[in-house]
Amino acid sequence: MTQLVLDVRAARTSDPVTSHVAARAITASGARQTQADQVLALVRLFPDQTAGELAAHSARMDDVPLDSVQVTRRLGDLERAGLVTKTGRRHCSIHGRLMSTWRVREGT
Repeated sequence: MTQLVLDVRAARTSDPVTSHVAARAITASGARQTQADQVLALVRLFPDQTAGELAAHSARMDDVPLDSVQVTRRLGDLERAGLVTKTGRRHCSIHGRLMSTWRVREGT
């Protein structure tokens, strides 16, 4: 497990109070860290995939699968922590729209 620095806000200052309450709850419960660990493992196994494709892999592999919104949010956390990086953009095979692809950063 990679312990993230999760002091980065999970909600923007312009978000409604309900988003801030949810962000505090997911962080305090440990679910944010667990999801980040799942996503990092997926990116290691399936580099250069989109969030939609990583979520599809999660649905096949994980006991508690993540949807593409959860994957996208944790990719942002992982990027801010310096653990993953965007490698480009292409049409997602799941959603059919242009999306970023991701890879674990060198040395991680």
